[in-house]
Amino acid sequence: MRSLVLGAALASVLAGAAHAQSPQPRPAVTPKGEAKPAAPAAQPQEKCAGFAGARNAALMAEIKPVLVNMPQPGANADEGKFRAEVEEAYTKAEARARTGDVEAMRQMLGIELFVSEIQRRPAGDSTLRKACFLADMPDAQRSILNVLTCAVLSLEPARRDDEAQRTKAQAMMERAEKMVPANAGAASVAKVLFEDVKRGLAGCY
Repeated sequence: MRSLVLGAALASVLAGAAHAQSPQPRPAVTPKGEAKPAAPAAQPQEKCAGFAGARNAALMAEIKPVLVNMPQPGANADEGKFRAEVEEAYTKAEARARTGDVEAMRQMLGIELFVSEIQRRPAGDSTLRKACFLADMPDAQRSILNVLTCAVLSLEPARRDDEAQRTKAQAMMERAEKMVPANAGAASVAKVLFEDVKRGLAGCY
C-alpha cells in the first residue's frame, strides 16, 4: 500500500510562494495600416477549482491526531498486519464512542479518512454522516474542524450536483465562520483553517 504523505498538502499550499521572475517579451510591433490582432478571449475559471486545496486542509487536520496510533504503510509492509492494526485501533475507538466519548468518535472519523486517503478514494457516506453528526453537536462540544470537514465532504465530486448537499455545505461554512473568534489574529489555527477551506470552496455551492 502506498504511503500517506501529509506533507504533499503543505507543499501544494507553499508551491506558489517563490517563483523565479522570467523576462517579459517585447511587445510585437504592428505595421502601420494593419489592424492589431484581437486579444484571446479570457478563459472562464473552472467552477470549484480550489476544492482539492480545501479538502487537503480539512482532512490533513482530521487525520493528524490519529497518525501516532496508526501503522505506517509502505512497499514492504505486511498488508494483513497493517489492516489488522488499523482495525484494532478503530474497534477500540468505537467501543469508547458507544459510551458517549465524543473524542473517540473523532478518532473513528480520523481513521476512516486515513484509510480512504491511503486507498485514494473519496470518503464514504458513513464517514460523511459521522463528520456532520459531530458538526451538529451542542456548542460546548462542537469543533470547527468537524464543521469544515462536513462542508468539504458534502461537496465531494460525486455529491456536488445534489442541491441538498450544496445547501448543507453552505450552512456549515456559515456556522464555521461564526465559530472563528472575533479577535482571532493571523496566527489563529481556527481562522487559518477556516480561510483555507473557504478559499478552496469558492464557487462550489
